[in-house]
Amino acid sequence: MSWRPGYVRWLRPVLSYDTRYDEDQGPGAQAPDVDRRLRRVSNAANREISATLQLRHLMPKKTGGDTKRAARRPSEGRAGRGSADAGEEDETETGEDGVREEAPPPGGDAAGVEGQAPADSTEARSGPPKLPSLSTIGGKLVEMLGSFGDIRYSYGDRRNSRYSRVGSRPDFLYQLGIESLEDDLLIQGANPGLVEDRTESSFVSKLDTTFQPASSLFFDGSYARTITRNVVNDSRSKSAETTFPDVSVSLDGLERHGFLKRFTKTSTVNSSYRKSSRLSGKLPPLDQPLPPGTDWFDTRSTSREFTPFVGWSTSWNSGVNTTVSYDRKVNEDEKVFAGGRTNTKTSGNGLRLNGRYSFSAPKGVSFLGKRLRFRSDMTINFDFERSEDKVEEAVRQATGQTSTSTRSHQKALAVKPRATYNFSRKIQGSLDVGYSRTTDLQRERTDTAISVAVEALIKF
Repeated sequence: MSWRPGYVRWLRPVLSYDTRYDEDQGPGAQAPDVDRRLRRVSNAANREISATLQLRHLMPKKTGGDTKRAARRPSEGRAGRGSADAGEEDETETGEDGVREEAPPPGGDAAGVEGQAPADSTEARSGPPKLPSLSTIGGKLVEMLGSFGDIRYSYGDRRNSRYSRVGSRPDFLYQLGIESLEDDLLIQGANPGLVEDRTESSFVSKLDTTFQPASSLFFDGSYARTITRNVVNDSRSKSAETTFPDVSVSLDGLERHGFLKRFTKTSTVNSSYRKSSRLSGKLPPLDQPLPPGTDWFDTRSTSREFTPFVGWSTSWNSGVNTTVSYDRKVNEDEKVFAGGRTNTKTSGNGLRLNGRYSFSAPKGVSFLGKRLRFRSDMTINFDFERSEDKVEEAVRQATGQTSTSTRSHQKALAVKPRATYNFSRKIQGSLDVGYSRTTDLQRERTDTAISVAVEALIKF
C-alpha cells in the first residue's frame, strides 16, 4: 500500500506499507515431543515514510521588470551619463555674452562659490558606511538557497519474525505486522534447544541533498543511521551504525584554464570522504537491566575512507582518456573482553591509473591499388595499480599490561594492458597481459604472477 498526498507543491511525501505472512502446518513443522498440531509462522513488514523538499518551488519567481530602466544607455559610462538623450531639455544655458554656462548642481550654487565646498569633494562624501538593506540581505539568502537541490528524507521500519512452535493461528494484527506474537501461543517441548525463534527489527533514517554554488562546482552530502535489534531464542543483541559525514565534491570545466586549453577536451577533479561508526553488543535479558554507567555495547568500529582522496579524469585531444586516483582508508575496531581491551587498526592506500585509446579505419585499407573494405576497430586499455595494506593490533590486559604487534603488512603492484581488435562484425580478437607482484613484509615473502591470454571470437 502506498499513499502520495498532494496537498503542497513544494513537499512530496510518500507513505508506504507492505507486509507478508506465511504459515506452515505440514509435517516439517511438527515435533515428536509434542502431541498437538504445531504451526511454523513468519511475518515480514516494512513501513517507510519519505519526503522530498523542493526548494525551487519556495523561491519567488523571477520577473523581467522594467528592462528599459535597468539597462544602461549606450552613451553612459561607468561613472555616469556622458550626454543628454534626445527629447530631453539641455541643462546648459547661454549667457549674455553668448557663452554657454552649465547649470549649477542641484542643492546649491555652482562649485567655486566662496564659502562652499565642491559637491564631489571628499568632505561631502565622508560619513559612516551605508549598511545593506533588508531586501539586499534577503536576496542574497534566496540566491544561496537556490544553489541547493532537492532535500530528501526517509525513515523506514522493517520487522521480520519467525517462530517454529506455535499452537494456534496468531491474531490478525500479527499477520499485518503491527503487533508481536503473544507468548502464550508458543509451545515449549522437552528440549528447549530445538526451538528456533528469531526476531529482527531495524530502523533506518536517511537524509541527502546537493549543493551547486557555481556552474562547474558540485557538492553531495548525506546522513544515514541504522539501528538493528536481533532476538534468537533468549539471546538478544543490538547494533547502531551512523554514516556521517558522507560528502563528495566535483569540479568540472578545467579544460578552460591554463595549459589544458590546448591539450584536453574535458577535465574533471573529484574527491569524497565518508565516516562510519558502528556499535554492537549483546544485551542482557529483559528482567536483568544493565547496571548504571555500563555501556550496552562491547565492540566499537570506526571507518574513515577517502575514495578517492583526489581523482582526475581527462579526455585528451589525441583521443586518449585517462583517470588517475589516490585512495586512503583507515578502520579501527575496539573490543572489550574480561576487563581487557583490544584495538585493531587497518590502514590502506592505493594509487590507480587507467588509460584508454580507441581508433578505427571504417573505409578499410589499400592493397595492390585496390581498397579492401572491412571494419577495423582497435581499443587499447592500460591499468596500473599500486597499494599498501597494514594491520596493527594493541592489546591491554585487565592488569594494565599493554602489547602492540603488526599482524600483516603487504604491498602490491599490478600492471594489466589489454588490446581488442575488431576485424569485422563477426570476427573479434583480444590480447590480455597481466603482471602482479605482492610483497608480504611481515613474512618476508614476494609472490609474482605473469599471465597472457589470447582470445578469438568468430560469429557464424
